[in-house]
Amino acid sequence: MNPKKDTSHHPAFAAQREYFSDDYGAPACMNKRMYAAIKLRVPDSGEKWLDDMIRQSLRDEFVTAALQRDLASGYEAKSIVALADWYYKAADAMLKARDTAPSTE
Repeated sequence: MNPKKDTSHHPAFAAQREYFSDDYGAPACMNKRMYAAIKLRVPDSGEKWLDDMIRQSLRDEFVTAALQRDLASGYEAKSIVALADWYYKAADAMLKARDTAPSTE
């Protein structure tokens, strides 16, 4: 005889429904705007600390994508450090342009 184990509180299972504030999956500690900013990766949550984190994540992703391309192309490791520095400057410029671009609303 195998009695069923109670797995409702096991860490591998989703959090209890009370943890979520709505049917979109946003945690109760987060408003819909913050949740959308994270999911869409748009630094427009209304919270400076969160927007800064999203920008940093985007910056790192821009650089990672560019470096992956160069590493796959066979660049030597010595030149990758210089390229990474240049790519971070390019990513900063891209984010600045994104932040100052006129709204499409």
